Amino acid sequence: MSFKASTLEQLAAQLQAELKARNVSLRYPGPIAHHFAAFIYSFLMVVADEGPDYDERLIENQFDEFKRVFNILNNPDCV
Repeated sequence: MSFKASTLEQLAAQLQAELKARNVSLRYPGPIAHHFAAFIYSFLMVVADEGPDYDERLIENQFDEFKRVFNILNNPDCV
């Protein structure tokens, strides 16, 4: 198994555990956790690739995307 696949699997497992512990009711908790894991992994890879010269606007845009996804998950009509 590759580093990326292993990391995504571990992140997804942690996210599923967090969602369960917080009693977040989702129709598809597994796929949601895997999508979040991929989202977080891609965010970390951008920061790692860019190093100290990363584009702050890119990071701000990714945080905005995180917020939008969390808002969708918090709206039961969207999930």
